[in-house]
Amino acid sequence: MLKAPKKGFGISLREWFKDESFNSKLEMNLSKVKQILDNSAIENILKENNSGAKDNGNFIWGLIMLDKSLKL
Repeated sequence: MLKAPKKGFGISLREWFKDESFNSKLEMNLSKVKQILDNSAIENILKENNSGAKDNGNFIWGLIMLDKSLKL
């Protein structure tokens, strides 16, 4: 164990973004991105994640970070 390679820890973004209480926060945190990107594509990504069809947690996190960096 002392000689094991260093490992990070995973964050379950998929589960965070699937939580019902997070949906309103997602809408607020994606408001600027939705002004410049295709809303139907974003909604599809969110639905896929919520249904468990696809793990889009990292992509959603990227959208939130993009939204925060935009100055519209």
